[in-house]
Amino acid sequence: HDREPDITTNHFIMRLPCGHSQNLLTGKRALAIMFQDFTITLEIEVCDFKLKNPTFFNHSSTHFRSKSVIFTRNNLKKMIILEFFFLSVCHCMAIFLFLEFVMAVVSLKDLHKSYPLGKESVEAVKGVSFEIEKGEFAAISGPSGSGKSTILNMIGLIDLPSAGSIVIDGTDVYEGVNLSDAEVENTRWSSSGGDKKKKKRTVLPAKLDKRITGLRRSHLGFIFQTFNLIPVLNVYENIEFPLLLESKNKNSKSPVDDFTKAQKEEWINFLIEKVGLTDWKKHKATELSGGQRQRVAIARALVTKAPVILADEPTANLDSQNSMQILSLMKSLNKDEDLQTTFIFSTHDSRIVDMCDHVVHILDGKIINDEHKTGSDVYKI
Repeated sequence: HDREPDITTNHFIMRLPCGHSQNLLTGKRALAIMFQDFTITLEIEVCDFKLKNPTFFNHSSTHFRSKSVIFTRNNLKKMIILEFFFLSVCHCMAIFLFLEFVMAVVSLKDLHKSYPLGKESVEAVKGVSFEIEKGEFAAISGPSGSGKSTILNMIGLIDLPSAGSIVIDGTDVYEGVNLSDAEVENTRWSSSGGDKKKKKRTVLPAKLDKRITGLRRSHLGFIFQTFNLIPVLNVYENIEFPLLLESKNKNSKSPVDDFTKAQKEEWINFLIEKVGLTDWKKHKATELSGGQRQRVAIARALVTKAPVILADEPTANLDSQNSMQILSLMKSLNKDEDLQTTFIFSTHDSRIVDMCDHVVHILDGKIINDEHKTGSDVYKI
């Protein structure tokens, strides 16, 4: 209650007044057993010192400081339900307080995606559910055709799911929308090989279309395999371009929209320096190497201060040396306290997977493993 949580390092100190030491010990054991991902230090103030297992805590003045406990937000939810009777009310209140700070920035629930193939329908994604929390360096990993890029495109609101829900930073994107009715037949006809066929197109309600457009601009940054730089613009102008697409919609505003012209210039130059292109900022895309183009794409993705950056196979068009430099850059940006950026990759590159602290393994459109671990800081060549 008297200290600010350090969100950037996932290290929290909480003071929990508790009059029942037995509840304290049982609750601590529950934390230690059930949680496996976030490192938490609980500073616990007790009203009596009759602990049955005094070696369980380290004595410090009038407090007992526990050892570090590691746990996930999903397991926290389960623990609150399953272990409620083993915890004091104060413990439960502290856990709910923690949840306020460690919230999922991306949440998928029972997500499906089907594509028409002739008269049949092929299901590419089959009921996928997972969460990505703020500050994670995460990957959706699997072999070609597993559905990982489709999932990334749905998170990026480029592809429309067939069913399920996507929540971006607390906004339920498709709330109140019947996704099965979103794809309708077009009234226009086309002729191919003498046969007239009706085309299909995706039609979204205007309100939903506006919501999606706003979220893409304010909350999501994209790093494409082929960079997608505008060839007639130089490095500075390519990075600046998203800021020129200002919106009057308050829900789609980014923090940078309120900057003055001088502040925007300073911010863009800061990003150019971050990605190591200060000497190249007046060069056009055609004058840059593949690695340099990828650096421009990274800076452009960051320029709106979007909390989530999506990268589809970021090393696919790079040699091993450039891949190492680009992934090292992304990792350092992920750790930068000023940016606090979450990265989500679609990849089958095992070296990127090694660097991630959260990996969702996909096979045939289904999750086969949702893994939390300590990621490496090095892209191993």
